[in-house]
Amino acid sequence: VMRIFFTDHAKRRMVLRKITEGMVKIVLINPDDQGKGYQGKLTAFKKFVGEGIIKVVYLKTKDKWLIVSVIWHQKYENNL
Repeated sequence: VMRIFFTDHAKRRMVLRKITEGMVKIVLINPDDQGKGYQGKLTAFKKFVGEGIIKVVYLKTKDKWLIVSVIWHQKYENNL
């Protein structure tokens, strides 16, 4: 079982951007796309219909995810 931990930075960004822990879990468990970020960090992307695409920046070990930041990679306006 993977455990998820959030940095203080990630928690602040989630509050600011109105992104829940549940949304982050969905991105990690079932991403639409994945990639590599800076300094060995990983990225995962997920489209939320009517809202936008969330990008999660994280580090991963064999038994945990450390969430570094959470971003609206693309935010839809007018529920496109």
